[in-house]
This record gives sequence, structure tokens and C-alpha cells, in this order.
Amino acid sequence: MENVAAGLRRQLLENHPLQHRRLVLHQPRAQRLKIRTLQRSFATTAEPLSAYIRRRRLEEATRLLLATPSTTISEAAARWHFTDSSHFVRTFRKQYDCTPSDYIHRRRSPGE
Repeated sequence: MENVAAGLRRQLLENHPLQHRRLVLHQPRAQRLKIRTLQRSFATTAEPLSAYIRRRRLEEATRLLLATPSTTISEAAARWHFTDSSHFVRTFRKQYDCTPSDYIHRRRSPGE
């Protein structure tokens, strides 16, 4: 039963990456998932829980920047709970080997 609950919570985490604290802390006692249980559910994957959450937040921030041209990098960073835009840019560069601005420019201007 615990594996089923962990799988369901993992699916919820995939769909709502900012809700990881809620999954652990703010559920009724019978439904509450211990952080260690959630971490163990990631133990069989190549990506630890913290890296997974960071990657998903980065993907969602990137999606927001691409879908809404008026959104600034600072706004996307704040929306997806990065400490500040510098932290977001460093994390982005580590994941994508370029800055968010360069990535967005390339995605919006294919063939250049």
C-alpha cells in the first residue's frame, strides 16, 4: 500500500512541483507521506528527490518564459521559487549550458 501511495504522490509531484512540502507536511495524518518515504521512492532512480524538484521547477520556469514573452527572467525565477534571478540563471546554465536569454532567443528564432 505504501508503494501505491508513494507512486500517487510522485505523480502529483510531477504535475505540481511546488507542492512537495504540502505532500509531506499538510496532509491528514493517514495520507501524510514521510519525507524519507518520498526520498526512498526516488532511490531507485538516477535522480535524487531534490534534483528532481529543482529540474521540474526549472522546466516550468522555462515553459513560462517561452509561452509568455512578456515574462521577465526575474518574474519566472520568483514564480518558481528560485532564491533570485542570479540563482535561476546559474541553475539554468548548469542544466542547459547557456543562459535563459540565449535559450529563449534560440527557441524563438529557429534556423539562425
